[in-house]
Amino acid sequence: MEMNHTVSRETRPNGKEKKGEVALTHAPRLPQLISRNHKILNSVIKSLGDINPNVILLLVANPVDILTHIAQKLSGLPRKQVFGSGTFLDSSRLRLHLSKELKRVSLYYLTFSPSSLQFLLQVSETAVHSYVLGEHGDSQFIAWSSARVAGKPLLDIPHIQSLNRDEIAKQIAGKAYEIIKLKGATYFGIGACVASLCECILLNQRHVRPLSVWVERLGVTLSMPAVLGSKGIEEIFEVPLNEEEEAKLQKSVNALREICEQYQTYPRPPTDGSTMARPSRFYSVIHGGVGTILRTNFPREEQEQYLEALRTSLRDGFRILESGGTAIDAVEAAVRYMEDSPFFNAGKGAVYTIGGNIELEASIMDGSNHRASACTLLHHIRNPITLARTMLTTKPPVPHVFLGGAQAEAFARDKELEFVEQGYFYTEKRWKQHIEGLEYPPSNSESKGTVYGKSVPRDHDPNPMGTVGAVAVDREGNIATATSTGGRNNKWDGRIGDTPLIGSGTWAENATCGVSGTGNGEFFIRYAVCHDVASRMRYLGESVQEAAATVVEGLRKVEGEGGVVAVDRYGEVAMPFNSPGMYRGYIRADMEPQVFIFGDD
Repeated sequence: MEMNHTVSRETRPNGKEKKGEVALTHAPRLPQLISRNHKILNSVIKSLGDINPNVILLLVANPVDILTHIAQKLSGLPRKQVFGSGTFLDSSRLRLHLSKELKRVSLYYLTFSPSSLQFLLQVSETAVHSYVLGEHGDSQFIAWSSARVAGKPLLDIPHIQSLNRDEIAKQIAGKAYEIIKLKGATYFGIGACVASLCECILLNQRHVRPLSVWVERLGVTLSMPAVLGSKGIEEIFEVPLNEEEEAKLQKSVNALREICEQYQTYPRPPTDGSTMARPSRFYSVIHGGVGTILRTNFPREEQEQYLEALRTSLRDGFRILESGGTAIDAVEAAVRYMEDSPFFNAGKGAVYTIGGNIELEASIMDGSNHRASACTLLHHIRNPITLARTMLTTKPPVPHVFLGGAQAEAFARDKELEFVEQGYFYTEKRWKQHIEGLEYPPSNSESKGTVYGKSVPRDHDPNPMGTVGAVAVDREGNIATATSTGGRNNKWDGRIGDTPLIGSGTWAENATCGVSGTGNGEFFIRYAVCHDVASRMRYLGESVQEAAATVVEGLRKVEGEGGVVAVDRYGEVAMPFNSPGMYRGYIRADMEPQVFIFGDD
């Protein structure tokens, strides 16, 4: 599938590329260009209708690693059947370059020392075993330590040792620019590579080629030597690297992860009504609130306390997923931990109403069947999320989605859930914020952030907003979302926010994604924020990253402060926000919890 050689190329009437249009991965125009090629990929794959489960997709378009990743998600095909041309062409150019260097050194030694190195005379490039690895782009590198000719390490040859290896890497990476300058296009080299790869598949040649493939250990798609045959990628070889090369590989991994987190996608639903393939992994993402969270006013020791609380919440939910539990179980556990923590605005750490009371609310939704439960105006329930979960799963079923106040607490008492006195929820920090907020109320309760009539010295915003939430995908591919909050500091008694309103602060459906929101609830209610993210995926074909970012940016334009965490059934995560910070994190099977606070983390 070749859309065009590079995502940054604008085509002239004669079909040739303009000067400087070959873009590697970190070009300034990359976001727009990936978005454009993503839409082309989406259109092409949708137009294919039912895809034969044995089909092989070969991507020949830059940035090839990212687009290969996207194509696999869009198609829903196994990873071994979706790969990109990667650094195959660059590695071929490298071998040709090195074979010429070996011819020079052979002639030299034949002249001055005929008995030495004669076996190197007229060495073909096919006899040189060397690879360009990693990202096909700015961070690609040459694996010099494993390069061989006739079994002899290239770096054992004095002439090769004397070469400027950084300059060679630069020349190989920039070869396309040179060819375009001379010929106007790079079609011929690409065509030869595509023909070679197709021949390898059709004839089941099982050659080893450096291709864009999913490397499980690294968790990204990048170039590694792989055995290519009639069934696609049959085996991947990780080349032995020295310490310097390993660092360069990790740089590629980091670069690709950063970009793939911004440009994700979700698999197209099957056209025959069958169930989509289940994910091979399980995932969880959480948030602990958004708002005026400034690094300059946040001691490092306190930051680490929040980060560790986020890690623990993620682990609590993830242990359930690891043991085969459901997404519903996992999100309840993750949110329940944050309700019990004094750091977050939910449960123990909740803010006060203008009347000095604690009023809590929560909701939970099962994406496999659109069943949901929510509760609000709770004064004595230790864990509102457990009440919402109990409403969802109790037998006989509760005939309503939403319960509030005295009736909600009566139901909780009947189910023997834990009750506490209001004093249990007290924390010195929240009471101080309550008092400061009464003295210096925001000038506009719906504006972005908090605007004061006069300067107030403070460690944190005395009128904070905050919510905790979790979204998880289990082994069955089912998505669940849970959200809980104490609301906004000094809200009116009896105010109901977005958290318990399904579609505003909470949403989950397997076909698109799960979303949990945090921020100024009035905006989340009026714009149905969480449902809007899923709708953009369903009706516009956007990825979860694109949809979530667009919705949060829309909030910013109307001065609505907030953020969301979202994940689709294949584990693509989005965590956009439009405030200085948002407590957030995610975890998956092959990694430790990844947690963040500030916008520049």
